[in-house]
Amino acid sequence: MPANGTGQESMQTDAAGHSQPASITETAYAFVTKPYLQHPTADAMTVFWLTNRPSHSWIEYWLEEDKQQRSQTINSGLVMAHNTTHRIRLENLKPGKAYSYKIYSKEITSFLPYKKEFGETLMSDVYRFETCNPAKEDMSMLIFNDIHDRPKSFGDLEKLNGNDPYDFVFLNGDMFDYQTDEKQLVEHLINPCSDLFAANKPFLFVRGNHETRGVFSYQLDNYFENINKQPYFSFSRGPVFFIALDTGEDKPDDDPAYYGLAAFDPFREKQAEWLSQVLQSREAKKAAYRVVLMHIPPFHSGDWHGTLRNRTLIKLKADKKSLTVNMIADSGRQVGEYSLRPRKA
Repeated sequence: MPANGTGQESMQTDAAGHSQPASITETAYAFVTKPYLQHPTADAMTVFWLTNRPSHSWIEYWLEEDKQQRSQTINSGLVMAHNTTHRIRLENLKPGKAYSYKIYSKEITSFLPYKKEFGETLMSDVYRFETCNPAKEDMSMLIFNDIHDRPKSFGDLEKLNGNDPYDFVFLNGDMFDYQTDEKQLVEHLINPCSDLFAANKPFLFVRGNHETRGVFSYQLDNYFENINKQPYFSFSRGPVFFIALDTGEDKPDDDPAYYGLAAFDPFREKQAEWLSQVLQSREAKKAAYRVVLMHIPPFHSGDWHGTLRNRTLIKLKADKKSLTVNMIADSGRQVGEYSLRPRKA
């Protein structure tokens, strides 16, 4: 029941003269999430986290043998501030090195044109990550898919890996049934992953067809950052060249379920053009293994529109000259086990 008993939550005035719900002003200033790592490369790493009030945030980071450095996000001369989702790109890092870091957020209690007031400063524990090593001859990763709003599954599945090391995690779609709000993202994905691994090991995330649904589906880009900041992308790790695809929705764009708000066929066509260029790149051709990660299978998934369009446009076939293995999700069943061997030229 709201505090005023009228069916509406009571409001209070903040230091900047703005009305806010009492539940916000009465809650202690805090981190909403631990840091979580995104967009890993040999010389950079992006760190995200959330706070429950507008803040100015920064990171302190260091190599064991070096002094601490500080980084914050600056956009066209403006130091990013008065936000609750914090994204900082650490650049000019050394390849294959272990970095320690801490996140900081200072509450902004007033953000007027010519006056700023600040409150408490939050500081995290020390976390660690390792930059990618281009000279490394092997790699390992975990793949999760079709969690469908069952956050406990992350821990249950991660335990199956035992104590085997891994470099990063790939989320291959349908982490949710549909997108509702930030609270769902935090409680069903960000915090479970950060508690398990994401504060120290990065994850990459491509949409499944269920991530395209719901009012908050339009906001996902504000919380994740993939390679090259694109919904589909390619990258190399050790001997493996990865291609990550966004397979879109499962039904035709004109299906009544979408109310005229879907245009995934043109999106797939653009993606197919990009894929044909990527497969001809020197990086792809020289790789010992080429692995495609995608949510909707191009085969073994019935005759759904998404399956058929992906098969036709993306043209992924079991061609030993072009593809080592195709990692898929969505179908709800296992369609094969693969033993990786170097690709023959």
